[in-house]
Amino acid sequence: NKTVSTINNNNQNIHNITNQYKNTILQRSMQKYGSHTNIHLDSQNVTDQDMEFVVREAIIKNRCPGLSLASNNITAAGIWILAQALINNCSLKTLILHGNQIGDEGLSFLVNVLINNKTIIQLNIGNNNLTDESVKYLVQMIKTNKSLTNLWLCKNKISNIGVQILADAIVNHNKTLRFLSLNENILLTDGSIDSLIQMIKYGRSLVYLYLSYCNFSPTGKERLEQAHQSRPHLKLDIR
Repeated sequence: NKTVSTINNNNQNIHNITNQYKNTILQRSMQKYGSHTNIHLDSQNVTDQDMEFVVREAIIKNRCPGLSLASNNITAAGIWILAQALINNCSLKTLILHGNQIGDEGLSFLVNVLINNKTIIQLNIGNNNLTDESVKYLVQMIKTNKSLTNLWLCKNKISNIGVQILADAIVNHNKTLRFLSLNENILLTDGSIDSLIQMIKYGRSLVYLYLSYCNFSPTGKERLEQAHQSRPHLKLDIR
């Protein structure tokens, strides 16, 4: 049948075009990594179109324990591809996505997978245009995930409301998170101090809490320092 043959040929052509990889810089970068090694693809101009290649080579083929994709151009669409690869993944322990454009939608894709993940211990999603909506997704993961110990949320658009939600989850529903960075969330003001004090005093698993370069007043910072006296072993940074 000529029509069926034409359709099959067209599908094969599309498949061939899809597999003609164009990001040669990224391809060369991948070639230097062996299996079960940490992979660093920072500032490689990685886009959503590259994510199928990254997933195939780094996560599926190399089974890397650490993947850094900082300072690229990945959006929610690329995160969806990544999230699908993490559903049954048991090797990735560190995921760095700092400095992309994943937004609240992209984070929702990631959280849906990580909520029951038992291997990822470090997640860096700083500087990704995340708002309080993302915090609502995150607390679902924080309440149930028992493996995550380090979380970077720096340089986002999280406000006092987001911190209030986050503090409640950490204080009342989490026993594993040790490191939290909220640095450079300039929407944080003294309106979040009470919630942060609760986190300092009663977030018993926390060992490191970074709150520098937010919009706290000198009085607000002093209140945090006073609360810190009840837990001197906690590393508190509020420059």
